[in-house]
Formats: sequence, C-alpha cells, structure tokens
Amino acid sequence: MDSTFKYLNAALKTSPNDLSACDQLSVQYHQLGLFFQAIQYRERAISLDPTYGVYYANLASIYLDLGDFEKSEKALDKALLLEPDGVSALETRARVRISRENLTGAEEDIQRALAINTQGINRRWESWFSAMKAAKAGEKEKALSLSNNWSIYLALGMKKEALDNLEKEQNLKYLNLKNSSIYDPLRSDPRFEKLLEQTQLVYEERLKRYAN
Repeated sequence: MDSTFKYLNAALKTSPNDLSACDQLSVQYHQLGLFFQAIQYRERAISLDPTYGVYYANLASIYLDLGDFEKSEKALDKALLLEPDGVSALETRARVRISRENLTGAEEDIQRALAINTQGINRRWESWFSAMKAAKAGEKEKALSLSNNWSIYLALGMKKEALDNLEKEQNLKYLNLKNSSIYDPLRSDPRFEKLLEQTQLVYEERLKRYAN
C-alpha cells in the first residue's frame, strides 16, 4: 500500500494532470475509508474528464458510504445522463434507494441493469437485495435463508444478531459507521460505540500515514 501511494503521488508531481493517477488515488483512498480524500481526487479526475459517467458513479459510491444519500443521488443523475446503460451506476442507485427505503425504485434499477447485462450485477448482491425485500415485508425465514448479513438482521429488528455480525466484519469504515443513518438503530448500544472507537483509531492512523 505504501509503495502504491508513493508511486501515484510521484506521478502527479511529475504530471499534475495525470488522469489515471487521480483515478487510482481516489480508489485507494476509498478502500482505506479516507472518504474525503477519495472525493477530492475523484472530483479532480472528473474535472480532467467530465464526460466519463463511471467517474460520477464512483463519486456516488463514496458519498453513499459517507452516508450522504442526497449528494450520491445527484452524482448518479449525472452518471446516468452521460451513460444511461451504466450498470455500476444503476447498482449504486439501487443501493442508495434501499438506504432511503425506496425498494420499488431499487427493484427497477436492478431489473434494468440485468436487462442490459445479466453478468453486470453481482449475484451475491442480488441475493442480498431479495433478502432485504423479504425482511422489509416481515418474511423472516425467507430473508435469513437468502442472507445472514448484518443489515438483514437489522432490518428484521434483530439488533443483537446484527451487532454479532458487524463485530466479525474485517473492513468496517469509521466514517461510514459514524455518518450513515443505516446504523441509527444501533447508536445507543455500547457494543456499537466500541466499534466506533476501534474504527476511529484505524481511521486516524491511516489519515496520518496516507493523507497529504
């Protein structure tokens, strides 16, 4: 990871308008949970090539993880205006709509994406969505037969099980836990507060190490 950042930053110093370096830095920062830095480089990439819809879809994904659903939707509107058949944008918009309790809209996006490219939607993710629909409908057994993800437990009101699974997750992001309204039902639980503290330590260490 250190060598990747060293190489990409060196590339930008040599060529400040290196689109590929901006793109990859945004990807790397997003993966590390340094969302504000990821947004900075994604917007820089967009300024260098404002016609590429995937860049707006990537920006929307960062905002989604940050819990800013409104900005995510605005970026997706731009992505789909530029590339109406963009499968990644449709999948991300489905995720945003689920987060905003718009399951009907999410279903439309998923079906549209599947019609464009049957291989474009991750099948595990599609199964999760089916589980989420069942959970929202109160169909507990069906939901759990399709997915045991923490979010399904949370949708079913099973907070203990949701926290049990969250504590096993290897790549939780502090800013996601802190800002996304998805976690609101868990915020008063000491176990969730502990997760916040743990992920904050990781976030701050990465911020010192990798942020410019």
